[in-house]
Amino acid sequence: MHEVYNKSHNRLAHRQAWKALVQAWRQSGLTAKVFCHQEGLKEVDLRRWSTRLKQEQSQATSHKKMASTSTPSPTLIPVTLTSHGLKDISTEEYALELMLGKNLVIRVKNQFDENLLLQLIQVLRRAQLC
Repeated sequence: MHEVYNKSHNRLAHRQAWKALVQAWRQSGLTAKVFCHQEGLKEVDLRRWSTRLKQEQSQATSHKKMASTSTPSPTLIPVTLTSHGLKDISTEEYALELMLGKNLVIRVKNQFDENLLLQLIQVLRRAQLC
């Protein structure tokens, strides 16, 4: 019998041995039946490990794709601080003015509620406006 059946191997070594066998089988060009006969393996075991390893590879690939696409990295956008165009508004009342695009302006007074501003920014991010 082949070394895969040696019960003294730990789980990782067992898995690695089957991985090597499945790879050798695929590269051999032989049918599973002929390969198993030559190696002293059971065909059902070879096919089970082949399927298991293929599924693990597929899951690992899909997890990598999800990880790279599911959480977009934050994007910095240019912000212009200006007092241009403020009619009837004293610029001294505002600590800053955020112009996000052509039609979105946020004016923050000197005495502002920090939690409210943070909530507003979160809402704008969810709406992908900033």
